[in-house]
Amino acid sequence: MNTIVDVENWMKFEEELVELNAFHLNEGVRTEAIERANGGENENFYVVAFDERKEQQYWFHFSFWDSEDYEEEKILQYDGYTTDE
Repeated sequence: MNTIVDVENWMKFEEELVELNAFHLNEGVRTEAIERANGGENENFYVVAFDERKEQQYWFHFSFWDSEDYEEEKILQYDGYTTDE
């Protein structure tokens, strides 16, 4: 299996973090998602992050699947987030 090095649509992820005024969560969430995908996480999963500044919890949703174009390539994609509100 190839190693996932980043989230395919990372710009969407970063744009939403900026809109949430939570860009400081970027590195931790991205790193956890990549580690989980590299660790064999399958299909859909989420990474939970708590923003202490706003006392807000977020669930960042990711999808992970085999590429249809390249036999040994894996795709990790950011799908959006939900909150505890």
